Amino acid sequence: MTPEIPPPLAELGRRLDHHRATAAHGNVAAEVDGHGNLTGLRLAAGTLRRVHPDVLGREIVFAVAAARAAAAEHRRQAMSAVLPGMAT
Repeated sequence: MTPEIPPPLAELGRRLDHHRATAAHGNVAAEVDGHGNLTGLRLAAGTLRRVHPDVLGREIVFAVAAARAAAAEHRRQAMSAVLPGMAT
């Protein structure tokens, strides 16, 4: 028998969903899960033809880092709502 997840922890799991961030020029959008794992990377149409590889690489890194930062902040807020004093 699988143990039941306490309601506050189940709610926390629901709050840790996907987060998306887009690079400044809109060429790249990165999506991560609530733990910061990359789950999606989208390039705007024509990006590979228009953007120099060095610039594109920086935009990818920026978009992934921004999405991970958003996920970390969201996780911190969700944890402090469910477990006050535990996530500061």
